[in-house]
Amino acid sequence: TRAAELASVLGPTSLVIVEDDHSGPVSGAELHSLGTYLPGRVTHIRSFSKSHGPDFRLAAIGGPADPVMSLIRRRRLGPSWTSRLLQQLLLDMLRSPKVGAEVEHAAQIYRQRWVTLYDSLSERGVTVRTGSGLNMWVPVRDETVATVSLAANGIGVAPGRPFCVAAGGAPHVRITTSVIATEPSVVANKIADAALLDPRA
Repeated sequence: TRAAELASVLGPTSLVIVEDDHSGPVSGAELHSLGTYLPGRVTHIRSFSKSHGPDFRLAAIGGPADPVMSLIRRRRLGPSWTSRLLQQLLLDMLRSPKVGAEVEHAAQIYRQRWVTLYDSLSERGVTVRTGSGLNMWVPVRDETVATVSLAANGIGVAPGRPFCVAAGGAPHVRITTSVIATEPSVVANKIADAALLDPRA
């Protein structure tokens, strides 16, 4: 698996490993933590703002004592604090079977939207890597041209370059598939057209 491959690369190093699980259970994807392969080396952060509502700007953290305690000490130095009321509300929601079922239902809807756009783009000759989650990476000829073209058609996307670790990667745009609730074929047509635009034309 990808997690096993990463663990084999990171294992011999002394790097601090931080996993940012910003989508959590609503992503519809199974969690593959490097902590399974490198116990004691991984700090895992799970956010709940996407799964339980944007008002819950909260996250849970687990990992080795040193990095976790370092974070706690740093938060004590300034005005950073987490509302105990929000913590309790979130805890009640996490314990609620009804809320859990609603989150699972939302994950299924978001998954279907991802698959629908994937299939629609494939039919139009745009090859996208299989995956899951709330976003999709779509290859394009030129990120700037595609981004501007889609914006002109009322579709907001993010250029892929800022998300890349190293320079020189193939151009992509990042599309939030979870918000495409209606007319996925129309959206797919516009994305496919933008993906194929030649910047030299």
